[in-house]
Amino acid sequence: MYQEDSVHRSAIVYNVPVSPFVPLQHLTIDITTVNRIAGYSLSFARERGWLQTEQEMVWRYNPSEHTAPLENTFFYGGWEAELAGPPSSRSRLPVRAPSTMLSWCECFVNHVGSSSYGVYVKVYLFTEGKMEDRTFLGSFKTVSVQVSKSLRTTVPLTPRKRNVLANVYEGGAPLRASIEKVKVERIDVAGLLKECHAFTADSSLRKASVDTALQAGSAFVRSFHLRETDIDFNLHLNQLAQTHMIINTLRSAVKENASVFSGWSPLGVEPIRADLMIESFRIDYVKEVPQDHQCLTVVLFPLEPHRVGFLTLGVPWEESGPTFIAAGGFFTLF
Repeated sequence: MYQEDSVHRSAIVYNVPVSPFVPLQHLTIDITTVNRIAGYSLSFARERGWLQTEQEMVWRYNPSEHTAPLENTFFYGGWEAELAGPPSSRSRLPVRAPSTMLSWCECFVNHVGSSSYGVYVKVYLFTEGKMEDRTFLGSFKTVSVQVSKSLRTTVPLTPRKRNVLANVYEGGAPLRASIEKVKVERIDVAGLLKECHAFTADSSLRKASVDTALQAGSAFVRSFHLRETDIDFNLHLNQLAQTHMIINTLRSAVKENASVFSGWSPLGVEPIRADLMIESFRIDYVKEVPQDHQCLTVVLFPLEPHRVGFLTLGVPWEESGPTFIAAGGFFTLF
């Protein structure tokens, strides 16, 4: 189920069932399947020691042997997932035997910075017993940022962590050379704000307000009250839950007759299946939404044909703090 390529120093995770990562709304592979399989495989590889320092592995499996707590942790700064082809070219899960469809993922380092590093994941599918006949499903790339647990600010990579990452990065040169856009490029969230025309924010993006007079003609807005199941172990809104909220906003937008997105869904495609129109999805995180906040507001707005921009806002309970921009990004449609 796990191995490391001794030449490219990549991590390979295979034989992972696909069915747990497919939306229940239609049992069909969509963009979130790529995101979730790749994310799981990357976590699996890290737990096996890939990209980890000795100190990190001791803390993971033998915390009692380590007296001092780890001072830093890593958070996703952003990610991008892309499907390899249109819906007609993708396999539909066999409903009666979904466990026969498995995944094969190869992970390699695509960037090492002063306080962050990036990983690229190739995702393949195959039928049980036919791994050699696997089909390319799509790609996932992400950047992880090191943050001080006490200061909650970005801090430089430790020398040992940098050495581990640099060693793996060096081996992946042939893999990177075969991909045109191998790294995650940062999104200009302030630029997205200007293109949206539906709300305003200060220069720090920490105070924002929706302009209801403008949103009707240029954007679609939906708010989601935070539930316990939306919160992760860091006591913030889970990133996958936020992705689902963004996609559910798209479903609502194509369903609403008065929406700027009315008519964007191909004829015969039900709104509940609108996620199947998404070819690629890109998001950058600006600020975490704490569990004690009231809701997440999602604002969708058209950028160009087949391309939709979005911004999400963390909304506290009344008078407990300002509304702020939590994330920004865009997705393209088939």
